[in-house]
Amino acid sequence: MTTIRPMRQADLDAVRSVDAAAFNASRRQLTGRQQPLPSRTRARVKSLLEKDPKGCFVAEEDRQVLGLIFSRSWGSGCWPGTLAVLPEHQGRGVGKLLLQASLRYLRRSPHRVIGLETMPDSPTNLGLYLKPGFRLSFPTLVLTKRWAG
Repeated sequence: MTTIRPMRQADLDAVRSVDAAAFNASRRQLTGRQQPLPSRTRARVKSLLEKDPKGCFVAEEDRQVLGLIFSRSWGSGCWPGTLAVLPEHQGRGVGKLLLQASLRYLRRSPHRVIGLETMPDSPTNLGLYLKPGFRLSFPTLVLTKRWAG
């Protein structure tokens, strides 16, 4: 059974691993690119946890971290994310549980505006966020250019 619990310092390496696996799998699926993205540094993950430790959660099963979410706040604005789930556990509701935990945390102040950014070319992401009531406001185009040299 999957449980959601607060993220701890002891989870940093597992969080980095899950994050890299999830985003590299998504990148391969959406773009076909095989070269892995660099992993977030341990210092970066630690800083995200320390910024808002009560709003950071992991999904766990049999003591294995399957997914993660960071909650972020800035003034009256806040957002859930980064959200990542191991590829082999996606589609089982783990992301939904993590999102629910983050939203419960972020709603603690009724005067907050909750927003988020996601990859607009991912139907999975759009479905995950549209179901709990997020609205599409500003679709983003992703532009790329190869630099010679």
